Amino acid sequence: MKNDNLSKNNFKKMIFKYYGIKIKKIEKINHSFSDCYIIFSDNKYFVKVFNNLEDVKRIKREDELLKFLRKEDFNVPRIIKTKDEDIYINIFNHYIFLEKFIEGISLEDVNLEDSELINTAKILGKIHQVLNKRYVDINKEVYWQNLNVEKEFNDLNNLLKYLENFPNNSNIELINKAINHKIRMLPELKKMNTIFNGLTYVMTNGDYSKRNLLKDNNGNIYLLDFSDANLYPASWELIRSFFISTEACKKGNVFNYDLFCKYVRAYLEEFPLNIKDLKLMPYLFLYQILTSNYRYQKYLETNDQKYFDFIEWKENMSYFLEENASKISNFILANIENKV
Repeated sequence: MKNDNLSKNNFKKMIFKYYGIKIKKIEKINHSFSDCYIIFSDNKYFVKVFNNLEDVKRIKREDELLKFLRKEDFNVPRIIKTKDEDIYINIFNHYIFLEKFIEGISLEDVNLEDSELINTAKILGKIHQVLNKRYVDINKEVYWQNLNVEKEFNDLNNLLKYLENFPNNSNIELINKAINHKIRMLPELKKMNTIFNGLTYVMTNGDYSKRNLLKDNNGNIYLLDFSDANLYPASWELIRSFFISTEACKKGNVFNYDLFCKYVRAYLEEFPLNIKDLKLMPYLFLYQILTSNYRYQKYLETNDQKYFDFIEWKENMSYFLEENASKISNFILANIENKV
């Protein structure tokens, strides 16, 4: 557990108090970016720990989405209620919820056949199709249209100053290079975000890819982790999910244009996008990568390699998309335009 207040003993006592679950063993999920655990009792449970009061909104939204998707016949986890019918508990300002553990294998741990990958695009399209009916009146995420260049510049420069406290090595050099790259791109990004009008927004997972899909022991596909769910451009989630699921451009992996085209087509069979959505897909992804400082601070605080690997992948992605965004856009429009 992350601090002295939330010791294993305190955690076990509170879980028993509020859930009646007597914990025999706690196992940290180390590969996760979030603070997640498996607890073992007579049954197994998945546990996620948040550390900010703002995160309560995320827990409530996740519970709401899981209930709705379950009614729409999607396979999703179920948040377990406490003895008092609450969906989370607060232990020393740690906000915790439990789900019954689903036995199976993460699709991240298998090499998906092309047909299986394409099926994940259909699933995403189905999610957007049903959620679009329910969440039509929510305010759109202004992040995509309001870039505060001065604030971004200051935040990045503060990161550079923070880097000065660390001994120089290849990882620090890459982070330094990535931050300076972002600073150089700010004027271009400010111009870019003026074109993000007229896009299709949907309530979406926010981190959809094969790593958040699980196949249970009966072959059913479960949708996991809606903690990052929000109203985002649908085409951003679509292209991002392909890049993550195929590890495209990660350490030199090749981007497969034809497979991406099939992936997009499969999605469009379930949920329509307009021409502008398709055209701007790679630019949305590039914009999001270059305006996100996600995990920089985390790596510098923990020296955990998984955070650095993520930073390195984002940097590789940004250079690839800068060089190839127009090619991806033109390829998709040439091959899919008659589908929208």
